[in-house]
Amino acid sequence: MNYPVNIVRLTEDSLREIVSSDSAANFTGYGVWVLQGHDEVSAIGSELERILQEEFTIIREAKFVGVWGRLYFKYRIPELDIFNFNGGQVTTSHDGESIVMFTNGVVESAPVSFPQGRYRLFIYCKGTEADGEFPRVKVQIGGSKIGSLKTTNVFQDFRLDFSLEHAESANVRIFFDNDAFNRETGEDRNLFIKSVMIIGPYGQEE
Repeated sequence: MNYPVNIVRLTEDSLREIVSSDSAANFTGYGVWVLQGHDEVSAIGSELERILQEEFTIIREAKFVGVWGRLYFKYRIPELDIFNFNGGQVTTSHDGESIVMFTNGVVESAPVSFPQGRYRLFIYCKGTEADGEFPRVKVQIGGSKIGSLKTTNVFQDFRLDFSLEHAESANVRIFFDNDAFNRETGEDRNLFIKSVMIIGPYGQEE
């Protein structure tokens, strides 16, 4: 197969642009070949090396006459369809753009296949306030809690980092556990979720 290749000078700016870009929807990830010549001692600065190690996984090394290189790869688990959580038995907002949790409970994805490594989960959500407090959200991968967050009254991305020591197939579970309703003021604490995305693994060891 032939894939498009862009050749760029490796600098902090060009590397950060690669890191912040996204792979096409039909790919699970994309790679960066780092090629150097004349000497096997790396000419990459410490900050560039740190970014490469943190953001990518080395999956291949090659040596030729006077040239050597490494293939750094960035995996991406496709965005989870939040509307298919709980087998599609979810309550949606009036505009149809998010799911709503009106009471304490959990929504759960179908099993996701995770290779070993470090991951970043992004949940795009907001809440409504009651008694001066917004919804609290807890997230689990399989049976392990990976983090919690407090929403605000506007949609925003919240990032949770987690690691898996072994490859596994696991469900993503999102818990809402501090529901409240104030009868005097009519304030109702509800959770709205638009999307969930997981990127990784990063820095996976061979």
